[in-house]
Amino acid sequence: MATQHNWSRTYWVDLGERVGSVIVYGLITWFTLASTTSLDVRQLWPTVALPAILSLLKGLGANLADPESGPSLVPAPPAPAVETA
Repeated sequence: MATQHNWSRTYWVDLGERVGSVIVYGLITWFTLASTTSLDVRQLWPTVALPAILSLLKGLGANLADPESGPSLVPAPPAPAVETA
């Protein structure tokens, strides 16, 4: 039987958050390095774009490998039981 992949809105939001944070971290790294060394815009590719693309591919591959884990390679633990009063 074929595995059903999880392409839900929650999955895409989680993946977008992961890729977005990698972009922000890359930009912070680039601006920090640019303030102390001589960098130009051509260095944005290896410091920002490449890690973001790799993060996107990892998230897509993780969902193809195990839809229960979402964009993570590590399976999510079960949510705690919610007690109602």
